[in-house]
Amino acid sequence: MHRRVLSFFVALILPFCSLFAEDDGEWFWDQPIAHIEFEGLKNVKKSDLSAITSDYIGKPFDDNVYNDILDSLYSLDMFDDIVPYAKHYSKDDTKVLLVFQVTERPVVKEINFTGNRKIRNGELRDQTKVKVSDVYVESKVLMDERIIRNYFL
Repeated sequence: MHRRVLSFFVALILPFCSLFAEDDGEWFWDQPIAHIEFEGLKNVKKSDLSAITSDYIGKPFDDNVYNDILDSLYSLDMFDDIVPYAKHYSKDDTKVLLVFQVTERPVVKEINFTGNRKIRNGELRDQTKVKVSDVYVESKVLMDERIIRNYFL
């Protein structure tokens, strides 16, 4: 008896589930991009990113556009991770809303010099490229280390 009732409910519910099921997962290819959003921003301004992404609005979404956007975002050296996903645009189901979930790199809060007696800290700060509130990029810090060594020499 339990099985019949369960079977009845499954048979009743299954057609409704298919009505609400998402497309095959490939619906967004070759659809025009309506808007690009970012989730997870803390220090980076949306306006800085929209200057890069605005050129892609209205273009059909394909592999080349996808790779170009990701390359542009990663080249900023502001993010450790970028996870994109596509959604139907709320104002027009035939258009794509691209959402990028980003993990920002840490920001430099303070720069300290220790063990320094001959050169003032202000002079050393003037030599460095990395400043307070810049995004931390290890390669830039290593370059600053070389600059400071050469300055001491």
